Amino acid sequence: MRSGDREAVTGALETFMKELTEHGQTEMQVRQGMNQLLGTLLHHMLLSGFSPQLLYPNVDLYEQLNRLREPDEMASWFHAKLSAYMSAMANTLNDTQDRLMQETVEKVKQSLTEEYALDISLETYSDRYGISLSKLSAGFKETTGVNFIDYLTKLRLDKSKELLLYSNEKVNDIAYRVGYQPSYYYRVFKKHEGVTPTRYREMFRSDTREA
Repeated sequence: MRSGDREAVTGALETFMKELTEHGQTEMQVRQGMNQLLGTLLHHMLLSGFSPQLLYPNVDLYEQLNRLREPDEMASWFHAKLSAYMSAMANTLNDTQDRLMQETVEKVKQSLTEEYALDISLETYSDRYGISLSKLSAGFKETTGVNFIDYLTKLRLDKSKELLLYSNEKVNDIAYRVGYQPSYYYRVFKKHEGVTPTRYREMFRSDTREA
């Protein structure tokens, strides 16, 4: 149950039922064993942070179990209850993982605002935050809507456009400031903006100064 392995849980329940019934125990002994099992499972659910009352609302589990007569019926009943619990546990685990991924992506984004000009890659943050590269890549795109390279490129270009409009730095120096070699910066800028950095400055700088 702790590992979320449904197949292992099914096998363990079948083994328990076999041990309980194959030695000729009376119906009362079988019922007592099943009630003890139910008590153990409910206790485990509580320790795991689940409320049986919320998981099985308006249900008296002991009463339901005691109405059953055949071991096979009891086993099927346990399977159904355990399945509901393990599904809830899996959903909770997924929610937790999603939240942790979102927190990690936010850390990456925050780091990028300070480190965008450095020679960095997604692997840099994968190592820093102890998460696999593939998971971080998928989580980053799911959270931000774009992949890491596109996000970094936009961040660098936006920073460079600020410098083009609000500073007197040379275009080549601006390229270095945002983490690019000048020749590559010119190509990337024109690809995304439709004009060269120099032309962008000529087109928009006068309007910016007037504002």
